[in-house]
Order: sequence, then C-alpha cells, then structure tokens
Amino acid sequence: MFYWSMLFVVLGNVLYHVSQKSIPRGLDPVFSVFVSYVTALALSALLLPLAASRPLRESWRETTWASVGVGVGAFVIEFAFLFVYRSGWNISLASFAGAAALAAILIPVGVLLYRERLSWVNVLGLLFCLLGFALVTRPAAR
Repeated sequence: MFYWSMLFVVLGNVLYHVSQKSIPRGLDPVFSVFVSYVTALALSALLLPLAASRPLRESWRETTWASVGVGVGAFVIEFAFLFVYRSGWNISLASFAGAAALAAILIPVGVLLYRERLSWVNVLGLLFCLLGFALVTRPAAR
C-alpha cells in the first residue's frame, strides 16, 4: 500500500494539473471551482456508502476542525493554481516550484510539531530541491 498510495497521488496530480491548465481563460474562476467541488462532492457521495467503516452519525461527531482546514486548503489551492496557470506559468514548472517551496516550509513544521527526524540523505535531497526551485523560478528559465 505504501507505493500504491503515492501512485494515486501522482496520477491524481497529473489529472489535476492537466485539467487545471486546460480550463479556458475566459471561464469565471469561481464557477470553475464550484464545478470542481460539485464533482468532488458527487464522487464522495457515491463512494461514502461503500467506504464507510462506521455509521455516518458517529463519523460526523468525530469530524474535527482539521477536516474543515483540509477543505479550506483545497479551496485555496484550486484558486491558486488556476491563477498560477492564467498568469503564464508552465505546467512543467509550476507544480515543481510549488512543491519545492511547500517542502521547505513543511520541513520545520514536521520537525518541530510532529517530531519527525531527517537523515543527512534527506537534507541533501531537500537542498537539491531548493536548488531546483531556484533554477526553475529564475526569469530566464521561464
């Protein structure tokens, strides 16, 4: 399951970014996000009865602000990438640049809040990501 879950992340992100980049420039961004979330809601509603491991009432009581935060974060990400692509970012660079910057921010969060540990190999890899971020976001690279 370890690698399968990452495969779903990759496939979902490919579909997401190709679709997001393909949204017509003239389409209202709020309407676009609305359609995206209606689609996600419909898919979730279809899967919920199949995937629910406990009664929905019990799950509803256990829902936390973290679930609301995921929804707000997803909403912000939708608008952000729509505007990133409309402002001229290439699909080949935008996701990488965002992920590298995000990793740089989440590293201290993981270490400080969740007591995650980084090996020297992890740190070296992260430095390469930051170097890549610096290289792909240079004006000459775009």
